[in-house]
Amino acid sequence: MQETSVTWTKALAILDEGAVKRYCKQLNIADVEEPHAKIQLALVDWFSHLNIFSDGTIVEIMKALEVCTEGLAYDIQQEEVPVFTVAICDSRWISCSTKNDFFDAEIYEDVEELPEYGVTHIMCDVVQLYSRMEYRAAKIQQGGQNAATETR
Repeated sequence: MQETSVTWTKALAILDEGAVKRYCKQLNIADVEEPHAKIQLALVDWFSHLNIFSDGTIVEIMKALEVCTEGLAYDIQQEEVPVFTVAICDSRWISCSTKNDFFDAEIYEDVEELPEYGVTHIMCDVVQLYSRMEYRAAKIQQGGQNAATETR
């Protein structure tokens, strides 16, 4: 890993070095400096802090969202500022603003629609999450080692 990569992963709020290595292996992330990898790890960190899903379920969720997060990474590289949110419905179904269906975290399958009305929704503005991570990494590079906890 390059020094900037190490700095960037230190900006994660929940994942430690061992967890980053495990998730990189499970999600086939070779270079944590790539925008798609940054998005993936930031989302894994966010899912982890919610403490709803197991590590294995988070990996399956990220695989289900992979095409969508790749598209977001492309937009960011083009310096476009897209709108991209991830939503968790009733702690079970996950979707995002560019996905037409829902990933069912209990059976690890996509479903076209929810079997009943979703009542509880947890949302993440992934573009802002990415920007926050970039900000934290920059603060760490400037010597602020507590950047991951300063902006919670």
